[in-house]
Amino acid sequence: MNKLKNIIRLFSIAIVLSTTFFVSCSESEDLQDVIGQEKEISLSIIASPSTRSVDEVSAIGVIPIVKDAIIYFISNSTVVHYERVYAGESGSISRQMTFKIPQNSDRVIVFGNQSTTLSSDRVFAIGTSVDDLMKFQVSLERHYNLSPSSVFVYGESNIRLASKGSLSADVIVLPSLSRIEISSVESLLRAKHYVSAYTLSGVYINNTYESLGLDQRTTTGELSGIINYDRTSNVWKSSYPAPFHDIVTNVARSGMKVSPPAPYKLWSYYIHPLKDNAPTIDGQKQGLVPHIVLKFNNVQIDGKSGVVEEAYLTISGFINASTQEAITSFDRGKVYSISSISFGGENLSFSPGSAPDVIVDSTDPNPPVVPPIVTPPVTPPTPVNTVTVVVTDWISSPIDTELK
Repeated sequence: MNKLKNIIRLFSIAIVLSTTFFVSCSESEDLQDVIGQEKEISLSIIASPSTRSVDEVSAIGVIPIVKDAIIYFISNSTVVHYERVYAGESGSISRQMTFKIPQNSDRVIVFGNQSTTLSSDRVFAIGTSVDDLMKFQVSLERHYNLSPSSVFVYGESNIRLASKGSLSADVIVLPSLSRIEISSVESLLRAKHYVSAYTLSGVYINNTYESLGLDQRTTTGELSGIINYDRTSNVWKSSYPAPFHDIVTNVARSGMKVSPPAPYKLWSYYIHPLKDNAPTIDGQKQGLVPHIVLKFNNVQIDGKSGVVEEAYLTISGFINASTQEAITSFDRGKVYSISSISFGGENLSFSPGSAPDVIVDSTDPNPPVVPPIVTPPVTPPTPVNTVTVVVTDWISSPIDTELK
């Protein structure tokens, strides 16, 4: 029964834009004949409001509200007409609308919340190819302070022949982004090397993009658009881009567990899912998933008297909790939930992005001297820390996980 409810809820989160074309023809005529006879369509956008308060932090269970939309009509992979609509006082687009469109339209693509979320009034010109349309850049600089109900969404559908000679297209629009949500960080008691004391001072997302096309591969070509900081970068000390980090202060503690301070409850980050153009870090091509980097201070391991003043934990792999398979790329409209990142001293390193190293021995009263890193090695070690995540379509709950 619960599985059935989840399936019903999953379908309820899709925002469906129904377009119906009324024509005078027999049902035996094929689609191209029908399109060639008529230019007028009746279009209705069904957009359910969010089921949660707009100040909720988690995206799970949230349906984005479509406040504005650009509707592109396509023929032979080219834009032949477009319409712009706004929600007005109703708060979400839901009214019935009628437009006249070119008779050869065979496909519909919808961009939602472009104006309200991205502050962009750009409309692609008639004659633009679909390939160029899908290179439209979505910036996370415009997203990171927004509620999950306000994100940019898009969707597309072919126009099909319906009953009684009418034409229709159901366009399901979903967020263009993925999202990581972390509830807590915890020292694992049964770890090989128990971290008996530490201060969490920062949470970072690396190996990702600030701006990316809807095709999940087109970049701006500017260095500022890529988040691929190596171990020697100064940004780890001060100026990390705002959408991808949290400075941790005044944390709540329960034993050795650290959680975000109220009222936030989560460290959460919007992520561009990637199909191609994985970033390069320290001269090495990375995978298509982002990295989570935790920064620690005053780390004490196995109860030894010495402390490590600064240490890092880099997570570069994700395991799907349902399938136990490695996640090689993120999907748009998905939430990747981590209830707790549980770690031991064997997971830590002296620099961000590095594989775990001899840090577990450096809390001895006479720790070994660690030479400073002047230049990264030609082929740096690949981080090996992975974490299990719950992947959802904005429904379900996170589970406790630990590093593998």
